[in-house]
Amino acid sequence: MDFFLERSHGFSFLFHRRTSRVIHIHIRMPYIMQFVALGIVHKEAVKQMSNTQPLFQLIAERRSADHKSTLHQLREEGRVPAIVYGAAAENIPVHVQGRDLKKLLQQGRAEMFELTVGADKPIHVVLKEVQSIDGEPKHADFYVVRENQPIKANIPLEFEGTPIGVSKGGIVQHVVTELEVEAPAKLLPPSIIVDLASLDVGDKLHAADVKLPEGLTLIAPPDTLLASITAPQSSQAADDVVEEDTAE
Repeated sequence: MDFFLERSHGFSFLFHRRTSRVIHIHIRMPYIMQFVALGIVHKEAVKQMSNTQPLFQLIAERRSADHKSTLHQLREEGRVPAIVYGAAAENIPVHVQGRDLKKLLQQGRAEMFELTVGADKPIHVVLKEVQSIDGEPKHADFYVVRENQPIKANIPLEFEGTPIGVSKGGIVQHVVTELEVEAPAKLLPPSIIVDLASLDVGDKLHAADVKLPEGLTLIAPPDTLLASITAPQSSQAADDVVEEDTAE
């Protein structure tokens, strides 16, 4: 083939094999909405894309028993037992291909995607919970949703930018790595980009300081500390000595 495809963090790149030039770039909608929040993409342009962004697709097969021997056999075959449930849906025990579930986890746990169970019509679900051992998924819960149904979810934070304070010897402290938000299921992003570039030594970044993508509402307490820039330990020790001398 003259072309090859690479996927990474919500982006798909189609390369020409001989020249390694990028022929086509595909960006998933939740990432585009973050570009809108950052002022990189105008939201009017997004309206023309919203109906063309494909959802991640996962295939599942029904299973009939929860016996340990049956579950063990499924896992030995590279399958992951799971349950499909929802407010208006019956509980359906299923199993999915382990490598496909890993792909889903790599691109973002909170996003809505399509799940097809056997010969049934595809349904929209979100990954509510996954149980893993040594990085290997062992069980998953899929929650049935509607596209515009408000969903609360903990979204991973992606910290970007080198803080000003780091050039002065400051140390970045990441206190929280995910943030609870609410949004229509179709707008839940795989992650939230947090820019730390403007932080100086002594500065703190709280949940209320984060510019959320359009359609997301902050559920976590606004004063939740996400990150801070602390002074170097030697500098802090010197400041403490000065304070003690002043007190005397």
